[in-house]
Amino acid sequence: MIAAWAMHHDPKYFPDPDTFQPERFLPENKKDLHPYAFNAFGHGPRNCIGMRFGYETMKLFVCNLVKHFTVELRADSALEYKPGSLILVTPKSVYLDLVCRQT
Repeated sequence: MIAAWAMHHDPKYFPDPDTFQPERFLPENKKDLHPYAFNAFGHGPRNCIGMRFGYETMKLFVCNLVKHFTVELRADSALEYKPGSLILVTPKSVYLDLVCRQT
C-alpha cells in the first residue's frame, strides 16, 4: 500500500505541504511536480474504481450549487488580474457570498 497522506505531505515533492496552495497544479507550475506525487486516485490500469464516481459527484455538486445559489463578490474583496494569465489569480483572499436564488 502507498501511504498517500505521507506522500502528499512530503516536503521533497510539495514545498510547505501544510499550506493550502491550489496554484501548485496550474499548468505553468505543473512542470515542477513529480508526475506521480499527487496520488489521490492512483495511476494506471488499476487505479481507483470510484474515481469517475468521485469526479461526477463533484460536478453534480457544483451544478446544484450554481442552480440554487448566486455567487456574489463581497464588498471587502477585490479581484486582481495577472496579465498573461488565462485564469484569475489573486495573491489576496477573496470572499464570496452564496445568496439563495428565488424559486
